[in-house]
Amino acid sequence: MNALMSFRLSIFNGKTDTLPKEAQRTWAHMCERFEQPAVRQVKDGSLFSPAIFQPAHRLQKNVTELSLLVLDYDHQASLEDDLAKWRVLGCCFAAYTTHSHRQVTKSNPEAEERFRVVVPLAVPIPAEKFPALWQWAAHLSDGKIDSQAQDASRMYYTPAIASADAPYESVIVDGEPLDWQTLELESNANPEQSEHSNDKAVSFEFHEDRHVELCQRITARGTLNSRGHYDAQCLAHNGKGKTALAYFPDSGAVTCNAKCTYDALLIAEGLPAGRLPSKFRAEPEQWELPAAFYEYNLPDFPVAMLPAWLRAFVQG
Repeated sequence: MNALMSFRLSIFNGKTDTLPKEAQRTWAHMCERFEQPAVRQVKDGSLFSPAIFQPAHRLQKNVTELSLLVLDYDHQASLEDDLAKWRVLGCCFAAYTTHSHRQVTKSNPEAEERFRVVVPLAVPIPAEKFPALWQWAAHLSDGKIDSQAQDASRMYYTPAIASADAPYESVIVDGEPLDWQTLELESNANPEQSEHSNDKAVSFEFHEDRHVELCQRITARGTLNSRGHYDAQCLAHNGKGKTALAYFPDSGAVTCNAKCTYDALLIAEGLPAGRLPSKFRAEPEQWELPAAFYEYNLPDFPVAMLPAWLRAFVQG
């Protein structure tokens, strides 16, 4: 990749800043910054967003395009193992550990690895196509990335460590920018092939069929407990802590102890998220009376048993 290739970004002074300052940065400049973390005890500080906002106010509806794909790995992630999947793609990317990396914090009580992957895009992706790209990345990462980052208006802290002796790692991999237009995304697919899915092999016309697939996947890897429901890892959190899924066969309900949204569960499973029609509404059940109903002959009415005045009226 040409290190002088530049990207449009939005810069913020802190987490409460809602007025982005647009900036142009070369990939070489960004990589240099990724290798030199600031030292600050608190997490809050300068942030960047790969999104451009028009008008310049940090709202989801104001995002017009994004020049980078930024992903936070924080669910039993491994810098070495998870970056191997990106290396196979042959695209350039950078990765750096975040402020809570291997630190005991409220959000990281077991001091696990925490890192961020930044992937430059060959061309900016329009905001309306970004969710499909994020779903593709979630599938690639086996659900280890932070699901809140699917918000296109998300901003990210620049590299920082809590103290001078805090562990920090950065990785810069050369290659070509990721061409999202060549990926099998829902927004890139031929509408005649699949209207709802970002994966040609996993396409569903109705919500019920997709939900059945979700339940079957949970059943396949889960354990049937004594209460009659299945417990399984929540791929959105890699089964960490109180983030197990529960599938109740009697009702068909699927819940996450960490209160994941239904769309987040679908994305982590590599299934198409978003609303699908209901087959029961699209195909209302046709009620059909049995043939015997039409063949049934009623007995003759005993007219002679009626009172004389009424018998005369009936017989006309």
